[in-house]
Amino acid sequence: MFRHHPILFILSVILVPVLAGVVVLLIWYWSVRNEKLTIIDDQIYYEQGIFSKHRSQINISDIRNIRVYESLVNRIFGVGTLGISTAGQGNIEIEIAGVKDVIHLRNMINERRKQLQD
Repeated sequence: MFRHHPILFILSVILVPVLAGVVVLLIWYWSVRNEKLTIIDDQIYYEQGIFSKHRSQINISDIRNIRVYESLVNRIFGVGTLGISTAGQGNIEIEIAGVKDVIHLRNMINERRKQLQD
């Protein structure tokens, strides 16, 4: 192939890694864009997925634990992972990564929990 079309061969060697990188970035972009966390009144709704959907709904009053994880790189960029578990489940029921200002979100949920208890 190189002897027959040297310029095409060189371009393909250069562009294949670039195109593969673009494909990876597009897949990552769509997976991130298709995660949604919504807080309405006393409910938290979480929806995830592109082709198939995973939906969770929990009552804020049922929340027993809110876990926040921030690696060093996450802290530098101001993002983190939020995990929410309820009394009915032994494990994390909702986990969402890449949340901007995750501490503020945790505090907002805790404040809403206190309001509902009063």
